Amino acid sequence: MIETLNKILDFLREYPAWVYVVVLAAFAMALTALVYGKAPVGDLIVFSNQAELTERSKLSDVLSNSKDFRLVAFSANVLKVYRREVTEAIRNGAKIQAVIFDPGPATAAHYDALSESIGEDPRIKREEANQLAQYVSELQRSPQLQNAGSIELRYLTGKPLLYNLWLNEGRDGGQCGHVSLYFYRGSEYAPSFRSCKRGYSLMENISGEFNRVWQDASVSPSVAVKQP
Repeated sequence: MIETLNKILDFLREYPAWVYVVVLAAFAMALTALVYGKAPVGDLIVFSNQAELTERSKLSDVLSNSKDFRLVAFSANVLKVYRREVTEAIRNGAKIQAVIFDPGPATAAHYDALSESIGEDPRIKREEANQLAQYVSELQRSPQLQNAGSIELRYLTGKPLLYNLWLNEGRDGGQCGHVSLYFYRGSEYAPSFRSCKRGYSLMENISGEFNRVWQDASVSPSVAVKQP
């Protein structure tokens, strides 16, 4: 790789400086894609599938360093997977807001259809949602987290879930927005897109979307109405 780069640089010495800069930048982008397995597109980071996202995402670091973390997800099981990082973030004053797909009857048709379309068992997804609600309740009651940060949970009710997204503002001032899509072949094939550029229009758009979802979300899941 270094030998190839040296040959390119020797060749480019005969050309104007702007050609040198453009070719070197293109080489750097190709090297980034090769090493990290993700190609930069503007200020976007693209994860081709779920395996790549799991390997490269470093969400545990994002959560433990969070000052403000907002999430829209199917069952937000990730908050339980990284419970140590979530607890640490809240202890350090983080504000966490999560919206999950309502597992109750008002959303059953959408819930079951999406679960089956992406190869998931709706019963397992509902159990994950119930476990998350219990976990959030435990955190809210924890004496160790009183007078610290906060965590809130709401439910997307009566509507289809179109994506997963999260936004994070770190204690170091960094900021990232992330969107994952659903693929009918299965969740393992779904791509994701991330931007960590403060003030970028995509970040503002994602933030506005979360605010709308949070505003419309229910504070509790729907329940079956008993017939008289």
